[in-house]
Amino acid sequence: MNFNEINLKPQIQKALARHNLTVATEIQEKTIPVALENKDIIGKSQTGTGKTAAFLLPILERITPNVNFVQAIIVTPTRELSLQVLDKVRDLSMYLEGITSTGVTGGANIARQIQALKRTNIVVGTPGRITDLLNRKVLKLDQVRTVVLDEADEMLKMGFKQDIDNLFSVVPNEHQTLLFSATMNKQVIEIANKYLKDPVEISVERTALSGANIKQYFIDTKTHNKEDALVAIYNKIKPELSIIFANTKSQTEEISNLLYKNGVRSFVINGDKRQSERNRALKAFKTSATKVLVATDVAARGIDVPGIDYVINYDLPHDHEYYIHRIGRTARAGSNGNSISLVGNRNNFFHLKDLEKYQNKEIEKMDIESWELPIVERRSGGGSSRSGGFRGSSNGGGSSNGGGSSRSGGFRGSSNGGGSSRSFSDSSRSSGPRKDGFSGERSFTKSADFGASGFDKGGAGKDRRKRDFGAGKAKKSFGSSKSKSKSNWN
Repeated sequence: MNFNEINLKPQIQKALARHNLTVATEIQEKTIPVALENKDIIGKSQTGTGKTAAFLLPILERITPNVNFVQAIIVTPTRELSLQVLDKVRDLSMYLEGITSTGVTGGANIARQIQALKRTNIVVGTPGRITDLLNRKVLKLDQVRTVVLDEADEMLKMGFKQDIDNLFSVVPNEHQTLLFSATMNKQVIEIANKYLKDPVEISVERTALSGANIKQYFIDTKTHNKEDALVAIYNKIKPELSIIFANTKSQTEEISNLLYKNGVRSFVINGDKRQSERNRALKAFKTSATKVLVATDVAARGIDVPGIDYVINYDLPHDHEYYIHRIGRTARAGSNGNSISLVGNRNNFFHLKDLEKYQNKEIEKMDIESWELPIVERRSGGGSSRSGGFRGSSNGGGSSNGGGSSRSGGFRGSSNGGGSSRSFSDSSRSSGPRKDGFSGERSFTKSADFGASGFDKGGAGKDRRKRDFGAGKAKKSFGSSKSKSKSNWN
């Protein structure tokens, strides 16, 4: 369906054309007409499907201009996603007069946000800051017409249920709720049952989301160090614009440092960065001032940058949906893209096989023989097999990590005083934003041949969790209630 077939204001149609948006995606085609009828919606849709426009266009179509009260509030799990949605609001409302929008997230000047709220129509924000503003009684939602919960499963997973309850306790009984979630777990269903009235359920099948334009590869790092393989990707393949995903904040910093030492400039985005630093990193990435972004799952949610040709998984996420979300950063808007996962230990191979079944798509083994990477001898004997870690230094005496544990991958460091060399391993300290770990192994035979050579420098930060993923000080980066019954824009 073309957008001109949908009954939208001429100013909105003009904005869509201005941004080369002519054909509605599946989630947009299914959602917009229903939302325009003021019905509650449960939308099961992942990122990359166009769900942001699916809920924004009906809001903009029905909004009343030139009034100074909040008519719609959109809640997202992270700052980055809030900023992304806010940008989309402004893009799509650029020709509408008398419409204002405000972002309310942690890490930004709250006094300015409070001032802006006095004359805003659309609020986009994170649960923690919204609760703060409600407690201060400066966010008035008594005339809200539409509430949007974007990525509801993520918000609940991050512990924001009470904030959601607080929000619904202050909005009018007569309002529309649009809930979007990649998964429909028990918590999401409970929220839907509690706050949505006779919702229309809309779903985009996974077959349409599995990345038909994404070529998925893995590199077997059982006999190579992960860091050598990662550097070789930039030396041989030369991605134009890429994101590297790691499972912990500390890993993002170490990866960026590794790249910097090998001539690749990168920026880091994780929960310990100040909002200004994260914004600066995203701006540098969007303008190609840096070609590499190193990120954690949560910090990267909402990133929508055209032209990303490679997504690299330094670690596999434990959750299948996180894998789909990661690789969905490439091949946006019908373009082509690639993903490469570095896989070394037994459990990782089993997990890789599970991912193939989950998306009904093969992940090919990349042929890297021509890269001539150093061969790593693995110790055999008692103990567990560990891979994918960043090797750090160890001070003091002690044994070598459980006598005979085999390790692979990692950033090598020194050991002082005959101590054990510690590593952040795939199996112990990893997460996808809270979950860490991996499962499974099996061998694959189909290969893809790659060659070439090239480069660009990298990053900084700490490992400390904050609500709303607010920031810590980072180093300069050189290289980074209405009772209701039960029952997708980007």
